[in-house]
Amino acid sequence: MKKIKVSSFIITVGIFLFFSNTIIFAQEFSSARNEQIIALLSQLEKNKAIEEGFKRAQEIMESEEVSKEKFSQLKLIRHLHPYLEIENTYNHNIFLLPAKKYDYINTSTPGIKFSLSKEDTLLELDLGTRFTSYLKHSSLNSQNPYISFVLKHYFSHYHFNLYDKFRDDIFLNSDITEGTEGVVDYRANDFDMSLGAEYNRLAFDLGFRRYDYFYEQDYKQENNYNENIFSITGYINLAPKSKLLFEYDHGIILYTEEPHPSKNANYHQSWFGLKGEITSKITGIMKAGYQYRIYRSRADWNKPVLGIDLHYQFKERTAFLLKLEKTAKQSINVNQNYYDTVIMDLGIVNNFAFNPKLNLRLNGFYQDDEYVGTQPSREDKLYGLTSALQYGLKRWLYTALEYTYKERDSNIDANDYVNHILSLKLKGSF
Repeated sequence: MKKIKVSSFIITVGIFLFFSNTIIFAQEFSSARNEQIIALLSQLEKNKAIEEGFKRAQEIMESEEVSKEKFSQLKLIRHLHPYLEIENTYNHNIFLLPAKKYDYINTSTPGIKFSLSKEDTLLELDLGTRFTSYLKHSSLNSQNPYISFVLKHYFSHYHFNLYDKFRDDIFLNSDITEGTEGVVDYRANDFDMSLGAEYNRLAFDLGFRRYDYFYEQDYKQENNYNENIFSITGYINLAPKSKLLFEYDHGIILYTEEPHPSKNANYHQSWFGLKGEITSKITGIMKAGYQYRIYRSRADWNKPVLGIDLHYQFKERTAFLLKLEKTAKQSINVNQNYYDTVIMDLGIVNNFAFNPKLNLRLNGFYQDDEYVGTQPSREDKLYGLTSALQYGLKRWLYTALEYTYKERDSNIDANDYVNHILSLKLKGSF
């Protein structure tokens, strides 16, 4: 196989560096002569170091006989990024119950990410496993693998997006049956695919999403289900970075082992809104609409829906985040069908001027869930606060100290809880 020749490349680079510095020196010779002579001598020393570096690289390549095939493999390895996140946590109420039980938890997440980006294509693959160890409740120890895939491709007036994520995870028993300790294993997969086109001021997207949930132990009949969503979205470009959108979604909810009474449903949902640059400092999406959710043997849900996700760049180093959602969501509780929910999240992110490696994030949230068509009736109010202080130790390494307070106030006493979580994180990405 033909060997890579670098000697001519070294000579070319050396000649280029020499004449570049000579030209610069000649152009600026008339002013500050002494300082420029010193600067030129310093640069010549650097050039000499570069030349010696090239010679050393040539010796290594010739000694190891690096072929074109091996060189291509080295280029491929450059896109692989291993990472490791370690988190130590104090959890004040691990089961989220009125009777609190605390524990110290260690979580280690090793993984590897492959990322390849070109002008018209983005490809990412991320896989890893989260290892969780409890100091006092070792029966809750778990290993939870995950893998995700992203592909984005643009060609002419068209674009294609593909996303898939599989994860093996856990739910708390208290989320499924009131007042119960323990956890339940489940597997989930999220799939999202879209194809779009853009012509002058008009654009459209055709999309398909599918969500699958499979429980490995109990609650299979009540909770194993998939949701399929078909969507079509039209856009009118109001400005180079702002779009008016019209969207229609059709969803189908199917339980693989249909419970009695049935939880199967389908829904129709229409949206109208704005996307992109709302003002010079506000970006994101604002949309409102109406949903008709029809159940086979349970109460229907026909109400307005709302979705807002905005980023406000208040100052160069400070930004505000706002999320607001009103919709109906499928419940994993065995005694409930779905719930009418309103979610509001307000956050602030600040990068400190005295040290750009240090940033602070604050989030406050409120959620009101009303479970429909069940006896006894149930309504939960959740609210809390999260604060995180993050510091970049290196470009590839950061640490974060985080505190979360969360409280649920329910008309069913067994669902009330208060929880405090304090955690210290360390993450390195290479």
